[in-house]
Amino acid sequence: MTEGRRLLAVGAILALAAIISYSHVWGEPARNKEVEKWRAEGDKPAATAVDRQMGEDLASSKFAQNPVVTYRTQEGETFFALQVKPELPRAAARPRDYLVLIDTSASQARGHLAAAIKITEALTASLGVEDRIAIRTASTKCKELTAGFKHGADAQGALQALKMEYPAGSTDLNTALKESIASFDSKPGHQQVLLYLGDGGSVLAPITPEDRTRLSDSMVKSEIAFFPVPLGPQLTPENLHGFATSTGGAPVRMLPATASRIPCSACTRRCPPPSSTPPASSSWVRLPRLCRRSCRRSAVIRPRWSSAA
Repeated sequence: MTEGRRLLAVGAILALAAIISYSHVWGEPARNKEVEKWRAEGDKPAATAVDRQMGEDLASSKFAQNPVVTYRTQEGETFFALQVKPELPRAAARPRDYLVLIDTSASQARGHLAAAIKITEALTASLGVEDRIAIRTASTKCKELTAGFKHGADAQGALQALKMEYPAGSTDLNTALKESIASFDSKPGHQQVLLYLGDGGSVLAPITPEDRTRLSDSMVKSEIAFFPVPLGPQLTPENLHGFATSTGGAPVRMLPATASRIPCSACTRRCPPPSSTPPASSSWVRLPRLCRRSCRRSAVIRPRWSSAA
């Protein structure tokens, strides 16, 4: 009898310890019922609300709730970061020159290239009267389909040629970006946007950190903003995010629930977050945005490009 009671007591203590330490061992509990449902469904597509919440969680930081953040080191020094939000006037809408660079390598099979073609078609159809577009493909070799920048009505032949493309070969994104940057004619009064559709990989000519800095500097000097739309089974974030944050652009993420509809507003009217700090050798100038509205949010740790003199 005594041994049985002792075993019951030990079992009760272990069960109580497991209940108390559960949240500490396995992490925080689910935020809401939608997340719990998403976890239980396994391979089923996640709900749109869950995808939206995940994006908000990734974008949140200490600055979201506290305009001032302090930190004390082990040596007793105190550092602080102050959030600054200047009230700036809205920028006037300007015509845009879009260069759409599409990855057509073998990694874009299984629907990724088809999605890129639909995005390009939607963007071309939504161009303004003075907007222009150039379409290029990046694979083993970089191919230009529009022969320069064209207005929407003049780019229909390039769209037909784009539909004939199929996923094959490897990618030389390094050379493709160099040729794409050099093809911009810097027309006065026009915003310049390089919209990249692909996984960011460059197998044939890998992009080193030095290459990434040089290419980013070239885009900054030419006032070109890099906006990637990640497409593919295996992404290269150091290129997708590196070029975007260095040039004033931002990744445009296609959610699973909306990818089949290819909303053009995600590429043409999206107001992306402020850019991160550019390379040390880059000049601080205002870079073109995809949105017609002006998004004027800035902070000390995430400064926005200032106006050029």
